[in-house]
Amino acid sequence: MSNDEFTKLFKYMTDRFDSIEKILETKADKNDVDKLVNIIDGYADKIDSYAMEMAAMQHKIDRL
Repeated sequence: MSNDEFTKLFKYMTDRFDSIEKILETKADKNDVDKLVNIIDGYADKIDSYAMEMAAMQHKIDRL
């Protein structure tokens, strides 16, 4: 392999790795996923509480 070919290959590989690194930087990491799971759990708890309140209210209405 000539020096010129090696230089072209090295430049290609450098550009390729740079583009891959840019893509990976935009991906979510474990910390981001954990935050999202916690948010979803919070909303699930709120929905459960609301459903219990509505069931209690419906029971109260049925008694009346």
